[in-house]
Amino acid sequence: MRAKKIKLVYLLRQTVGGMQKHVLELVSRLDKRRYQLEVIAPKNPLLQAELEKLSIPYIRVDIADELNLFNDWQAVRELKKVLSTLKPDILHIHGNKSAMVGRLAARGLKIPAVIVTVHNFLKFQDANALLRLPASWLERWLARYTDKIITVSDGLKRSLIEIEGLPAVKISTIFNGIDISDWDRNETSDLFRQRLGISDDDLLVANIGRLVPFKGHKILLEAVRKLIDTDRKSTRLNSSHTDISRMPSSA
Repeated sequence: MRAKKIKLVYLLRQTVGGMQKHVLELVSRLDKRRYQLEVIAPKNPLLQAELEKLSIPYIRVDIADELNLFNDWQAVRELKKVLSTLKPDILHIHGNKSAMVGRLAARGLKIPAVIVTVHNFLKFQDANALLRLPASWLERWLARYTDKIITVSDGLKRSLIEIEGLPAVKISTIFNGIDISDWDRNETSDLFRQRLGISDDDLLVANIGRLVPFKGHKILLEAVRKLIDTDRKSTRLNSSHTDISRMPSSA
């Protein structure tokens, strides 16, 4: 008799960058003979189109980016209805805001395993005390009902433990994987510099990230300016931008 499939439900907030690509990589590579996959997310035509190619159901539930008591409560109610119907064996949540409303919705549903992957520092850590303190308390309370917390860097793990006071035993770092099969492995460093017109004596700095303020590109530009002021002859900044939200989910 064929073993029953494990029902794995992914929940994520509105996203266009690395988080979206990460989830698409996960669902595209899991063994469909073992897992029954579903994805819950806000309106996202690109994500929906990619999931349709993979024959993975997409369920729309709107989740506000910022804290909004009315909208968040509506999201919790809607998510509870959806999760009650899906009855997942594993609920894997991505993103801080979706982790908050998702775990509130999952309370009382007896989901065997609830996992949260943290991709960024928590938004409320820089907020005023009136928002930061209750949000931090809520995060610690919800951690009690979370089976595993995954961080994509050791810095995020330290932040959750040292600043938020979350239990270290529940937190593990798993770095995001990168599929390099489509990369040109024949292009050496010398050929790369030659193609971009960068001499062997030039300092070459590589930076990968979406062109959004919180990625800190402004800091990079300020650092390069200081290098140029110090040694104009040997410092070069070459910039290129790829919309990673439109990259294929897998080869």
